[in-house]
Amino acid sequence: MAITYPAAYSSVQGDGGNNGLAITTDTTPDVDDILVVCMLANANGDTLTPPGGWTEATVGDNSIATTGGQIRAWYLADPADSTTYTWTVGTSTRRSIVGVLVRGVDNASIVDVKGSLQNGPGANHTPPSLTTTVDNAGVVDFIGLRQFNPDSANFTAPASGLTWTEQKDVQGADSNNNCRLACGTAVAGAAGALSTATWSSADVNEDTIIIRIAFKPAAAGGTVTGTGAATLGAVAGTSAGTPTVLGTAAKVLAGPAATALGTPTVLGVAAAALPRATGTAAGLPTVLGVAAATLGRLTGVIAGTRTVLGTAVAALGRLTGAAGAPVAGVGAGALSGLSGHASGTGVTPAVATPGGGWSTMLAIMDQNRQILRELQTTPPVACPRDGWPLREGLDGELRCAFDGWVWDGTLPAR
Repeated sequence: MAITYPAAYSSVQGDGGNNGLAITTDTTPDVDDILVVCMLANANGDTLTPPGGWTEATVGDNSIATTGGQIRAWYLADPADSTTYTWTVGTSTRRSIVGVLVRGVDNASIVDVKGSLQNGPGANHTPPSLTTTVDNAGVVDFIGLRQFNPDSANFTAPASGLTWTEQKDVQGADSNNNCRLACGTAVAGAAGALSTATWSSADVNEDTIIIRIAFKPAAAGGTVTGTGAATLGAVAGTSAGTPTVLGTAAKVLAGPAATALGTPTVLGVAAAALPRATGTAAGLPTVLGVAAATLGRLTGVIAGTRTVLGTAVAALGRLTGAAGAPVAGVGAGALSGLSGHASGTGVTPAVATPGGGWSTMLAIMDQNRQILRELQTTPPVACPRDGWPLREGLDGELRCAFDGWVWDGTLPAR
């Protein structure tokens, strides 16, 4: 993601005592922006204390040895909107402060390289020599001097090398002995040595110090973190309602300003619809607890597994009702013609055939053959392997949706 500089801030203090100095942000700061600030005070060795949460970025030479003065820099991740940040000082009576907002920085590793360099009096002032380790680093320069003669001057950013924008150039209103401070920003190209093209100053009589900080850009796309209305691909958040983000996010999360795309994923436990049963999915497709279910032609309540226990000569597909007392009476055929209660085995009592002896035996055998034929030609309603309801496919076959067993028109093996 390309680094940009959407806002800059400044404040100055003339000979007004050591009562600190503050800058106030506007509504520009966004999530994951970096605010980098530099202060120039007129007393060497003074204690300059930033607000809580700031990280110091000053390195190397930060005191103007000849004219006196001290220059230091700090940065803050995710600064707040419309907030005043106040620095306290010790003995300094004159000071200037400049800040710039840096957007698109890698918040996991903010600073790439940094350095500072003091220059003697003259029109041109050289920045420290730095070599970046990443492509497209954001480069921020602060240049400051103690202003004596003349008492009004200005800085000019380098005219070659990188493309520079001068963000601020300020000093106090005293007629003498001011702290002049300026800030310039640029974006480097490929990783490597940065240009050391010089800053220029209208005051050729004073020493200067230049602080240079190179910031690492965030990776393209960034990473969204925190709690959101949905989980979208790499987004880690809490799903709530319909997992769809409509429109464009008002805040930039980890750098990118874009519309969330991808396949939403709902996190948590969801009630799953099992074939002909509604319950909670857990491991294998087994209904846990008691659930209302439709098992073939038997309508009722199942508890635990979906297996009918017991021995029945007749297919339960022809029985309507609840299991109760035995079916009384004599029936030559299947129970399809009976409406009542079945319990225990579904074996029909033997028929008393006149004649006894071989004629009775032959009659019983004939009756059993008739029962067997009906059983063989009566389609089953459940899979003999696992009790799963059978469904009729497009080809007319009865098929088990669980293990693929197909009824071949004959009595299943027991």
